[in-house]
Amino acid sequence: MRQTLAAFVLLFALALPCPAQQLTPEQERARGEAMTLLLRSQELNGEGKTGEAVEAAEAALAAAERSLGGGHELVALALDMLGTLHLNREDFARAETFYSRALAAREKSQGPEHPDVAA
Repeated sequence: MRQTLAAFVLLFALALPCPAQQLTPEQERARGEAMTLLLRSQELNGEGKTGEAVEAAEAALAAAERSLGGGHELVALALDMLGTLHLNREDFARAETFYSRALAAREKSQGPEHPDVAA
């Protein structure tokens, strides 16, 4: 339950408009699609349907990368979700790959000195 609430709060924060980032209508649509898919992934994971959760998170990642680019926070969130899902499956190599990509996306979107990425 806490994970679902945390995911919802984070997705809600991502949904807020960012003055520095003007999105086209297509980007807005893709962002909404990606957020919906990430919420669905979280829900499926909570139901123990990890395979379906991975598919939803992969679809979210594809939608976000296609229209927002690899350096967007929503891309990082989808990558992080995929890392967590693979970690839960004990597929540590794939989890590490997704976590590394998520870190790179966050460094790109927030800068290397941001507390979410600084070591």
